[in-house]
Amino acid sequence: MPVFLATHKANALLPINPFFEANADRSFKVNSQWDGGFRQKIRYYKEEKFETESRLFFANKLDASTTLSFTTYIDWKEELDTMEYAQAVSLSNQFNPISEGVFEAGVSGSSLSNGKINKVFIGYSFRKFIYKDKIIGTLSPEMVAERDYDFEVFPNLTARLDFIF
Repeated sequence: MPVFLATHKANALLPINPFFEANADRSFKVNSQWDGGFRQKIRYYKEEKFETESRLFFANKLDASTTLSFTTYIDWKEELDTMEYAQAVSLSNQFNPISEGVFEAGVSGSSLSNGKINKVFIGYSFRKFIYKDKIIGTLSPEMVAERDYDFEVFPNLTARLDFIF
């Protein structure tokens, strides 16, 4: 049965720019092997800017811990008056209830009228609950090739901590 979920929250970024966010999720069954879904986020910032993030995905659970998915991203930012899009394929593996790894490869671009590819990427993300269900750590090495650098390949490493209150 399809599921629809809508949420909202208020956050702040540094430098301080509070925003209100509304989310909507819709999941559906494509067939006996594939699931699909749509996620929409809309943000309104104190500085009177809007942003939207849209995701359309299809996922196939290959076994009890491994999932193959294809995702299309479309984002619009009022401040830059630009639309960004990406297509990615990922293979995720749930190691245990508190950690997972995700291989991902894709392309991204931007345009309002003349689409072009700006970036090609391949990477891996390892995510783990560090302290109970309150702190999540993510380590993401990737290789990125961007149009601005004639698609020369550069390594990138991102470390992230999420605190859940």
